[in-house]
Amino acid sequence: MSNGASTPWLTRAPLANRLFAGGIATGASSEPTDDGLLWSVSGTGPGESPFVVVFANEPERLRWLPSSIAVGLGAAVLTVDAGIGLEPDLLRILDNAAARGIDTSRLGIIGEGNAAQTAINAATRMNTATAARTGTVRLALVSPGDITSSEPTALPPTLLQFSRASGAIDAITSVERALRANGVAARATDYTDLADGWQRFPKAVRGSRRGLEDLVAFLNRGLGEQSTFHVIPGWDLH
Repeated sequence: MSNGASTPWLTRAPLANRLFAGGIATGASSEPTDDGLLWSVSGTGPGESPFVVVFANEPERLRWLPSSIAVGLGAAVLTVDAGIGLEPDLLRILDNAAARGIDTSRLGIIGEGNAAQTAINAATRMNTATAARTGTVRLALVSPGDITSSEPTALPPTLLQFSRASGAIDAITSVERALRANGVAARATDYTDLADGWQRFPKAVRGSRRGLEDLVAFLNRGLGEQSTFHVIPGWDLH
């Protein structure tokens, strides 16, 4: 089992993927859409909850994280393919979600693994092109690969979750410094005892539940019904 180092062996081994990948959270269900797999919780209407978009490579293998966020937040959670050569259109995704009756005014954007840069790009374009498109937006980068931010002032309050053993730690900490220097509310959770990959392999990585709880808490403080985000945006980020 892993304890603080990154977990590349899991990503390369098909059997390990099957054995250690997390299952679907109890109470969550999914349905396919034109944009990806939409997770929700039984009994929660589409217009009653936040909307979270998860950009991921091979999203069909990512079930535990989005289903757990749906349950933890009572949110509608869409997993979107951001594989090599793909650049999903977030504005179109929001329009399609609204057409389904989903409230997009409380929006969470997650970039998972190597799709973290796609999430940064999407959040930057949305904020610069349509300043008032949504009410509140939060960005989380979970076990990100190499990332950059050419327009750090255009990003919403941002959480970076990564292991100190990450191979991309220099790029991640550089982005964090740039965000803070440009007035973006940023929080870096650099785990010493939680390996990158926890979001995909909770059965193999000790402490995965903690990573999930940190992520849900960050989103809830900005998007939850009891959020104070509208008073002073980002004040309760930490």
